[in-house]
Amino acid sequence: MIEDRLKRKYLVMLALILVLALGLRTYKLTWGLPNEIHPYSYHPDETRLLQYLGNMHPEKLDFNPDDFAYPTFHLFIVGAILLLFSKLGFITLIPDPLFYATHPTEFANMILVGRVISVLFSIGTILVIYQIGKTLYNRRAGLLAALLLALNPLDVIESHYFSLDVPMTFWLMIVMLCSVHILYTGRRIWYILGGICIGIAAATKYPGLIGIVPLGIAHLLWCWKDLKESTRGLYNRLYNFLRSLLSKNLVCSLIGFVLASAIGVPYAVLEPTTFANNIITTYTISSGQSVPIPSDYNLGLASWLLHPNNKLYLYQLIAAIPFSLGIALFGLLGISIVLMIRYTQWKSTLLLLSLPLAYLIIVGRWNLVFLRYMLPIIPVLLLCCAIGYRIINKMTKHNWAPIILTFIIIYTTLFTATLDYKFNDTIDDGFLYVWQNIPEHSVIATTLWSPLRYTPLQDPAAFINGTLNNKEIIKKRQNDITHNDTIIVPLCLHGICKEYSVVTMFNPSKTWLDTYNPDYIILSSLITIGDDAPIRDPNADNERSFYKRFNQCQSGYYTIAEFDRPYLTEKFYTILDPRFKSLYASPKISILKKMNFK
Repeated sequence: MIEDRLKRKYLVMLALILVLALGLRTYKLTWGLPNEIHPYSYHPDETRLLQYLGNMHPEKLDFNPDDFAYPTFHLFIVGAILLLFSKLGFITLIPDPLFYATHPTEFANMILVGRVISVLFSIGTILVIYQIGKTLYNRRAGLLAALLLALNPLDVIESHYFSLDVPMTFWLMIVMLCSVHILYTGRRIWYILGGICIGIAAATKYPGLIGIVPLGIAHLLWCWKDLKESTRGLYNRLYNFLRSLLSKNLVCSLIGFVLASAIGVPYAVLEPTTFANNIITTYTISSGQSVPIPSDYNLGLASWLLHPNNKLYLYQLIAAIPFSLGIALFGLLGISIVLMIRYTQWKSTLLLLSLPLAYLIIVGRWNLVFLRYMLPIIPVLLLCCAIGYRIINKMTKHNWAPIILTFIIIYTTLFTATLDYKFNDTIDDGFLYVWQNIPEHSVIATTLWSPLRYTPLQDPAAFINGTLNNKEIIKKRQNDITHNDTIIVPLCLHGICKEYSVVTMFNPSKTWLDTYNPDYIILSSLITIGDDAPIRDPNADNERSFYKRFNQCQSGYYTIAEFDRPYLTEKFYTILDPRFKSLYASPKISILKKMNFK
């Protein structure tokens, strides 16, 4: 009777955690969707993924995306749901890209479906991490891990996007759950399910292949158990150990992996040469081999952490993970790992840490770093925090452990809330300011990620290339932009359009400023300290000094408007890496005016 009451109590608490997680992940879910101001999403990957879906022709049984930078399993899921919703009349699917260019709301609805699917996968990950914690330790540890993941800033942010990181994380957590059951039971069903989920994880996003590590560790530890329990001679024990390593269970797991990955990425089999070439190109870009980081780019501490000669994975450990967890939980994580090694079974600890260790060893070698790359290991790290807290709570005789946990939860909640999309996006705010306050026909210089970047004509190549096949238009618009030519951009709102002369700044310098002499300049933190800053042209004409002069009001321009959304303890995190100011949802927009311009 008491046990049943406890189970109901834990289920109620889990349900409340899921409701909290759902609320955080659906709040402002429409952020950055195409609208009257901009015809495509502020998150560039969303338009690109829909481009891949648009390259498929299911009515002809042609599911080839024509590009394998991303695998296709999750695209198949989203595509099937879009087709179903189209049949039900919820969205419009027609083979005319121009329709979506002139009806951005319809385009937004398609992206919104992908975002809702990401939310569902994130909720599923919370359920799985609860189950892993319950199996490895107890229900309380599982509940605490679920709560921490529900509040986690990185998971909340990434769940707002139609992207591949959230679903890949879900499948990897299923693999971890299967590995835990293999460690304890060695049953074949968990081998088969684990192999299938590794195939699906890799077919969702290629780093999902790392799921091989925890399953392999679990199999090795299960075979080690048989070796210790054997009473035969040393030769027979070693023979049986090696034989069990190549057991039928492992073969079944391998078969499940091959079948799942082949179904998820069928053109890896049908077009192996194209697939292999795309994989090599993707790896080259991700590892930074094609775009080396200039060591003199001034990003403060991050310049040293990201130096190409630094192979100690310090950036992930000192910058990315502290931001992804929040600094309070990062401190608890370090203590928890030490306590787990000291006080828990070494097998379960080794299994739990095998995924983040293997993942960091591989991803930590990449010179191209995005914060979302840390997402697959966040649930496991939070589970370590939960287990560590339970150990601390048992060891202490006073009530200070719950007080510290309360502080950590409050800080994490506030950190996540201030990172979430509480107000209008700063890019939208910048657009509205230009439309309302800057005289028509003014000459405006912009950076790549400024409000005008997303207007229909400022960068039509990005939108057209994702939806149209008119190569002449694409080539013309790309030439217009990449050669710094001034183009006429109409900003339209409520049916009223105003025209501006706009030039995009590529490798800006004092010489560039004197040549174009714009009336206004719009700067964005996404370009001055943005995600692509470390891989910009290292030979640019003193570009860093160019931006520094703006900040010190030495350029002949003064700031007339700024739009910013600071988050909790932002200054601390931007010391670790100024690019943490450059999340898609919160770039700082600065609008400057020439001093002698009236």
